[in-house]
Amino acid sequence: MVLYRVLLNVNVLLTVSVSVAAVLGDYLITICNSPLGKALCDNITHALIGGLAWTICYLNRAKTLEESDQRHGALEVLACTFLSSVIDLDHFIAARSTLLKNATALMQRPFLHCSTTPLVLFLVLLLVSQTWKVPAFKQGALIGLTAFATHHIRDAARRGLWLYPFGSTAPIPYWLYIALCALVPYVVIFLDKSLKQQQRVMTNDGYSHVV
Repeated sequence: MVLYRVLLNVNVLLTVSVSVAAVLGDYLITICNSPLGKALCDNITHALIGGLAWTICYLNRAKTLEESDQRHGALEVLACTFLSSVIDLDHFIAARSTLLKNATALMQRPFLHCSTTPLVLFLVLLLVSQTWKVPAFKQGALIGLTAFATHHIRDAARRGLWLYPFGSTAPIPYWLYIALCALVPYVVIFLDKSLKQQQRVMTNDGYSHVV
């Protein structure tokens, strides 16, 4: 009961932190005068939101907090933080330039900002994990989904979601973007639990057929 209350309080704190990071980051962008400052604030905000979101996922998944688990969890959080940030490198790849002014002057969004891409990658990694029994691929899929989802939802407040081949949605309301970013980790937690439950059912079915 005590552990549950602690986890509940931590969840609330981290969820609020996701929203605060989003709002504060957006505010800092509006008061920055230089393009470089705006770009840095934008990218750091993406990274913070992704890292905080996966911290929620990890803490709700971990059964113990032994030293080895803490190191593993820290690496996962860093991976999600890094991926949430590095997504924006596709601007420079699409622009074929290392100059910020070229990367931010694209006529259309680059490939990693297409929301179909992470969905396909997520399904492929899950299939590989299921077929060859490699849990690391499932974990990578969930981390990637968290990073891409928070990044794309935040961008969607300005430009909508790009769902190839169906086109783009209208920009989502600001309050909805904040709410969805805070909701992402709990959707991922639900997916993780559902996948584990499915795996247990399949394992039990296989065992019963053997018996």
